[in-house]
Order: sequence, then C-alpha cells, then structure tokens
Amino acid sequence: VFEVGCGRGRMATQIFQSYPHIKYVLGVEKSDFRFGLCEEVASKLHLSFLEKRPGESEPEGPMIVRKTPERLLATTPATRTLEFRKGDIADLVHVTQAMNPAIVLFNVCHNPELMLHFKSFFQALKSGTRIVTYENLFTLWQEQIERNPPFEAIHIGDRFYTTWERNEGHEFYMWRKL
Repeated sequence: VFEVGCGRGRMATQIFQSYPHIKYVLGVEKSDFRFGLCEEVASKLHLSFLEKRPGESEPEGPMIVRKTPERLLATTPATRTLEFRKGDIADLVHVTQAMNPAIVLFNVCHNPELMLHFKSFFQALKSGTRIVTYENLFTLWQEQIERNPPFEAIHIGDRFYTTWERNEGHEFYMWRKL
C-alpha cells in the first residue's frame, strides 16, 4: 500500500495495524511538520505491537525503528514494514516503479498546477492498481491533461466522516489503472 500525502501517518498506520497480511505500507509526505508527526505515530505503534491481539497466540513483537532525516522505518519480527518518507512529487515515479503498489491512497489536493506533475506518476502505476482519491480524478484529468485518462472508475461517491468534513462526510472515489 502506498499513501501519497500521508500527513501524520495515521491512515498508513491504521492499515498496517489492521491488515497483518499486508507486508509493506509506505507513506510519503512533503511537509516537514507533518513528516515529523509520523515519528510520534511510529513510537506509539512500537508499543502497540508488544500487546497480544485477538486471535493471535503471541504479540507480533517489538518493532525495530530506524530513522534518518528523510526516512522512518518500523519493522516487525514477522518482516512487515511501515515506512514513512519525506518526499516530493519528483520522487513519486521512482518510488512507484520500485514498489509496484497494488493500492494507492492519493491524499493530495488536485489543483490544476499539480495535475500535470502527477501525470507521470499515474502513468507509472501498473495495470490493475487500485487508486483511492477524495476528489473526482476523472473530471480533473479530462479538464487539465487529456480526454482519456489511464484509469476507470470502480466506485464513486461513498461519504466518510473526516477531520475536514465531520457533519456530512466527504465523498471518496475508487479507480483502477488501465
């Protein structure tokens, strides 16, 4: 799972904790401040893996946390990895090609100036990759880049409560890369 615009790292961490069959979760954040908050999340996560979970005979074990100014890696003894990277748009294509993610959570505001930069990122995704966005990527793509986007809609419009839309929830969209 690859989360672009991971913010404080909460969604990447929740996916990592909730789905033990997922071996690798990567969150990339551009903001220095929000990337710094990922460190707090990782330290709390380290403690949670010392606790036994329902259905498990033993806890997954202590997390091994490694940190550099640009990366934060947390690995379990069962070789599962949660990684946070401080990165920019230019890094996304390289990371995508190296990681080959099955699922991409794209939590980035899709303003017109950025859409052209994201074109190569979306084109680098393998066919069949699932993409979740909180904006209608299809409309933005057609308006800003070209008529035929390299993805199709799977599901459009479920509302979920978010920190920015607590009353009515915000629509989310799911796409599949062609």
